[in-house]
Amino acid sequence: MRRPMDRQRETTQLKLSALEVERILRAQDADAALLYLYLCSTGQVMELSAAAKSLGKNEGQIAEIAGKLRAIGAFPASANALPQPEELPEYDLDAIAARGSEDAVFRSLIHEAQRMLGHLLSASELRTLFGIYDHLGLPPEVILLLLNHCAQVYAARYGEGRRPTMRAVEREAFAWVNREIMTLELAEDYISRQDKRERGIEQLRTALGLVGRALSPTEKRYLSEWLDLGYSPEAIELAYDRTVSNTGSLKWKYMDSIIRSWNAKGLLTVEEILQKDKRGCSDAVVAKRDGRTEPDDYQARLDRMIEHYKQDKR
Repeated sequence: MRRPMDRQRETTQLKLSALEVERILRAQDADAALLYLYLCSTGQVMELSAAAKSLGKNEGQIAEIAGKLRAIGAFPASANALPQPEELPEYDLDAIAARGSEDAVFRSLIHEAQRMLGHLLSASELRTLFGIYDHLGLPPEVILLLLNHCAQVYAARYGEGRRPTMRAVEREAFAWVNREIMTLELAEDYISRQDKRERGIEQLRTALGLVGRALSPTEKRYLSEWLDLGYSPEAIELAYDRTVSNTGSLKWKYMDSIIRSWNAKGLLTVEEILQKDKRGCSDAVVAKRDGRTEPDDYQARLDRMIEHYKQDKR
């Protein structure tokens, strides 16, 4: 007799958008495609051991394949959700001191952490650094990059001279481990994508008139999600124009529905959107983008806009 769960699994259908399929094909990797399908089918946070068992790989291979998916922006959002931060073990200071006396690599990490924080490490901070090194198992070169990344983020966010706490470094270390960022290559790629996202957010802050104040968590979440979907700031600005044209103001849920609609249709670039989703593009918006005051033939306007964006990319 079939169990109810068996019947449920038989009727469950996995639907992928055209954009998702395009991203998977771009990887040109059968293992990456299998991992993507596995993650989409489970709809859960990725666990290395479970994924390795299901796909007949070891955990190191799964982490490497996951890195390929992240590199092309194809890692499922459901698998990216992070578990609650854990606590590092309580290390004995004498044991840490003994380790430091015989481990030149750990000594160099202590010096770098002190340089970054601008003071000698306290007992608590020393325990945290050793926990990242010993318990989390991040390679030394990754920890060095982590420390400098945290320092740069704090300086950019709060001004030169502001330094992160060791607690903030610990949280970021857990985030990296939960994302399987365990190699220098994956760490550099992650930081590069984070920097690109922050630049996109800053560009959109100006375009959407969100200057002079900090973004709310909801505002930043929307902007981050749209950029993570692969949309350029210019494409997101187009969604903003359509939102304001149709509703009279910036309405986040409405704007999100526009972008989600494009994503479902596999429309990613400005050119694709203007050619295949002509709804909601008002005469006033098009005239403004073309630098004119009077509307004219609709298709001619679209052609000019497409050519304008092509020239911007050259």
